[in-house]
Amino acid sequence: MLNVIKRTGKVLFLPLSMFAISFLLYYYQEKIFHKLLFLLHRQVIVFIEVASQILIASTIAWSIDACVKLFLWEIFLKDKFGFEVPKIIKQLVSVFIIIICILLVINIVFKQSLSGLAITSGSLGLVLGLALQNLLSDIFAGLVINLDKTFQVGQMIILPSLSKFGRVKEITWRTTVLELDKNSFYIMPNSLVSAMAVVNLSSNTIKRNFFTISFDESASIEKVIKNALDILNSIKGVLFDPEPEVLISNYSNNGTEYKIVYWVDESKEGAFAVKQEFMKKISEVMKISDLKSSIPKKIVYDDNYQSKKNFGFGALNLVLKCKVFKDYSKEIKNQLFEKSIKHTLDINTCLVNTTDKNDSLYIVLDGLINYKETPDSTSIKIFMPGDFFGAVSMLTDVHLDFEAVAKTSVVILELKSSDFFEVIGKDSGSITPAAKFLYKHIKRSKYLMNKIFEDRQIPKNEQAIGIIFNLINQKMLSGKNEL
Repeated sequence: MLNVIKRTGKVLFLPLSMFAISFLLYYYQEKIFHKLLFLLHRQVIVFIEVASQILIASTIAWSIDACVKLFLWEIFLKDKFGFEVPKIIKQLVSVFIIIICILLVINIVFKQSLSGLAITSGSLGLVLGLALQNLLSDIFAGLVINLDKTFQVGQMIILPSLSKFGRVKEITWRTTVLELDKNSFYIMPNSLVSAMAVVNLSSNTIKRNFFTISFDESASIEKVIKNALDILNSIKGVLFDPEPEVLISNYSNNGTEYKIVYWVDESKEGAFAVKQEFMKKISEVMKISDLKSSIPKKIVYDDNYQSKKNFGFGALNLVLKCKVFKDYSKEIKNQLFEKSIKHTLDINTCLVNTTDKNDSLYIVLDGLINYKETPDSTSIKIFMPGDFFGAVSMLTDVHLDFEAVAKTSVVILELKSSDFFEVIGKDSGSITPAAKFLYKHIKRSKYLMNKIFEDRQIPKNEQAIGIIFNLINQKMLSGKNEL
């Protein structure tokens, strides 16, 4: 309450002071100027009287506007309900108050009829409406954008038809300003923006996130769930509504796998920061309790290993289930399958060498592939039926130095970059699902993140997706130009 009083006094002190001065000047002008009245010309006295009346009306309008801004926009809507009123709405209300003030001054101070003014202003408004048609169109489009909340200031958006990506810097009466990077801005008329398709990457900042963690089978399930929930509820940024959950996701030779599910407002807190904080706190709990994390059992494959044919799935099913194409329609997936080329490899056959310039995606149908992410890498990943690699090379011009060698006899599908873009690249709007997938795919690998973002500081989620969107778009356009 004390804070509200302080804010009220700060906002209203100046307009109310001006009102008091103008009020005293108008009602006590004879007493104030009685010694000077015989020296002042009659017109000067009339001027003082009219000026004081105008000043009274202006300070009343000023006070009303200040009260609306403080009590309605700030205290009631923003502080109580968390609703941020668009700047253009605030400005329209302020203009409306000023217009009412001007009309009252004309009617009361200058004794002019408002009916005649209404007829004159109607004719003038018609002329101005025709002359300023484009300007008015932009103003109303800006109003619609703010009321419809297609996007808001600070959100990351993509304009597929213009191949532009950036953060909304400002929405003015006439234009929308898009910040492409720190040194460049793209300014568009509001009428143009309202008529085009917009991909809003920040429209819903409250996101569901999860990760998995395994504990030894000897650990009490109830104890694990209780400790995990207590930790989640203690972490800053984890929302209480919806409530966090701890679910049993799998039993394996490695122990019991738990799925940690939580919700965060990504405009305030990142999901990765929550996971890091959780891992720190769970490790502290493990030190003082009998909880033990599971130790992965090493799986040894025999050199003569022959996998079960397609693990029960046909080649088409493996393509349909491939995460790269997750957000595309079944029709598009079928077309991509038809474009794919099947290869059969013998044991120890090198599919891709570190020196090769490769721009294809590979999906393993049968057998095992040894995969090295970099030439100097000491760890070798084993890809099994249903696994894929080469997504970065297919979708962008970023060159990777990976190596893929057949560990057993292998059947593999290859989808070339040109064929992928031929199917999905009808318009740049179809790039967005690929950009979102690729960001999720690479963010677990420091090597891939550095390759994509060229050793720069890793940007936040929306900015990262926007950069990847531009890389994919460049690849698609370069392919079209070559054709």
